[in-house]
Amino acid sequence: MANNSVKVDYDKFENKTITSMKDEYCVIEKNSYKLNAMLRHVSTPKDESLVLDLIFDGWMDDWFFLRGGNLIININDVDNIVLDPHESYTRTYRGFLDELHCVESDWYLFDKELLKRICDAESLEFKISGSKSYIIANANNFIKYAQLFYNGFFDEEAYKEMVTKSAVSSSEGCMVTLIIALSTLSSLALCLSLILGVF
Repeated sequence: MANNSVKVDYDKFENKTITSMKDEYCVIEKNSYKLNAMLRHVSTPKDESLVLDLIFDGWMDDWFFLRGGNLIININDVDNIVLDPHESYTRTYRGFLDELHCVESDWYLFDKELLKRICDAESLEFKISGSKSYIIANANNFIKYAQLFYNGFFDEEAYKEMVTKSAVSSSEGCMVTLIIALSTLSSLALCLSLILGVF
């Protein structure tokens, strides 16, 4: 079964290939901010690297300043892997109620061995810190996310059951969307017939 969770983008001008997950992984989401993660592999004729992007989007008061902290990945309640941030970008924008928001993206260098350890983990936690604050998040679902990336990029024979489950979940999600759309249409048709019946 094809792995539809991974996408490949090629930049012919820089001769660069970027393989990444199609969707970001939600680490934590609150009323005032969200913090997402994304696995990404970058390849050029001279170099290649596997990274984990962290993307913060929230009110200025909650800004983590990721570039001033680190990421600690705890595997199976035993091993702690400490990764340092590298800033990709920072920008601000005005929100719906004119509140000031900040978006910050930093990347953390991974390797295939660490990714495999995460894929085979029984439990996973993230401690994400910046210069102002930190969070600790249960990341057990990131294990499945990592398995999908590993299958789509490194070894299509690995974690095939996760690819199958992901495909089933996607089709179920599409079916739910279709059912909602059909029920909305039937409700509109009923309203229209009632209106036309009145007049």
